[in-house]
Amino acid sequence: MGLFSPKWKSKDRLKAERAIEKIAKEETLLEAALNAPHESVCVMAANKLTDNTLLMRAVLSSNSERVSLAAVRRLSDTGALLRAATGFLPESVCLEAVNRLDGDDALRQAALDAKREKVCLAAAQRLQKEEPLLKTALETKHESVCLVAVEKLRDTASLERAAKGACTARARCLTAGKLPGGNSVRTDVFNAEAAELIRSGTAGDCLPEPETLAGILSGQGLREIAGTDTPYGYAALKRLEKAELFDALCRRKRAEAQGFLSTIKTLLDRFEEDELFELMQKAEAVTVKALAADRLTEKDHCAAALAQLTSDAAEGKADRELSASVRSGLMQKLVKKDPAAYGLRYPGAFTEEDITEALPETVLAAIVGKGSSGSRRARAAKLLRDPALIKECLDRLPLKNDPFDNQCRGLLCGKYDGKQAYADRLIRELDGAEDKEKAMEIAAVIRHLYRDCPDARDCFAGLDGKKMSYHTDYHEDWGCQSRFYDTTDSFTVMLD
Repeated sequence: MGLFSPKWKSKDRLKAERAIEKIAKEETLLEAALNAPHESVCVMAANKLTDNTLLMRAVLSSNSERVSLAAVRRLSDTGALLRAATGFLPESVCLEAVNRLDGDDALRQAALDAKREKVCLAAAQRLQKEEPLLKTALETKHESVCLVAVEKLRDTASLERAAKGACTARARCLTAGKLPGGNSVRTDVFNAEAAELIRSGTAGDCLPEPETLAGILSGQGLREIAGTDTPYGYAALKRLEKAELFDALCRRKRAEAQGFLSTIKTLLDRFEEDELFELMQKAEAVTVKALAADRLTEKDHCAAALAQLTSDAAEGKADRELSASVRSGLMQKLVKKDPAAYGLRYPGAFTEEDITEALPETVLAAIVGKGSSGSRRARAAKLLRDPALIKECLDRLPLKNDPFDNQCRGLLCGKYDGKQAYADRLIRELDGAEDKEKAMEIAAVIRHLYRDCPDARDCFAGLDGKKMSYHTDYHEDWGCQSRFYDTTDSFTVMLD
């Protein structure tokens, strides 16, 4: 060891830089590049190096990114540059090494062996020749690098190999998409990969449009995609043969998205009555079950489907709105086909056109009590003739001021021989009312009957103008005091 430190170790930066300017020995320059106290001095020393071995030691051993960059910029040996590009070095150093590499073989090796994806990508972007590009596409573990290489491929055979051997399903599908239509490799890749991409929600932009993809797929690939609740799934369903479509609809787990109900309805046109009934029984998706049931026409099938949908609704398995609509439609079909058997069970299912004199009297009576609208109840009331059933209907009508009940009551009373008895009952209910509110409700019922049924007016003689009084006791408790009230409330019955 000498008694004096080299001048490039001086704490004075300018003195150290002047010392570097005078040094010519490469080993001394390397020592200065690695150990000088000032980073600018280290960089200055690295910039004077010319020996590739020493430069590489500076690249690998320096603690300064600036020094490593300066050294790698001076490298001229391809092997050294490749080592720098693929080493555990700062990203900027690796990228600089890639930018200085020449030759597709070295760039391909850098694209495959670099430790950082960004460096691999930079190397792949500089590749030009078909063979290195193909090897990179097949051997890289980075999807982005693979796609950059694929983008530059021009030969169909190369694209076919890349489509079969790329590192990810997305990369394989994107590569397959570059192959011409009708290419068998393109078809095989989409058949093998598309379903999983669609199920995982990662299809993104790597697949063709749904209708186009469905036209490419066949066999198991088409069937798998048909089971997904996506635009691809609905497009695939349209392409299935009848037997495959039946199985696919049975296996569907989810209810259909609202926008695709029309697709399912159109597909159901391909099935006959017995097939629709079987589909209704076997389908797992409640929407498919309901839509199949809605297409049924035979009485026994409609009855069984109605029972199934009603059970599903009770268990909370059904789409509430769709199930209610389909069940209503099934009821209407049943009462049309067999009003005697189903009219009493579903009186609200009759349409206005269905309510005719041909219906059994018992069914007409049921419609009066439980029809789905006031006009249908009134129509049934007009047609009802049986005195016993008329009396039964009148007795069942609640004594509330409801316009539909009042309309039916007037129609029924107009052809009822027991008007007086019914009027007497109403008067007794009025006289026996416990409070003013209930009495006024009954009085309103009588007033409407008086106006709507002229034949019944004599039955209420003497009631018009009658004053009804009601006695009320109550007390208020204020803790230390209580006060009792004794009041009388009244109203006058007005019929005309």
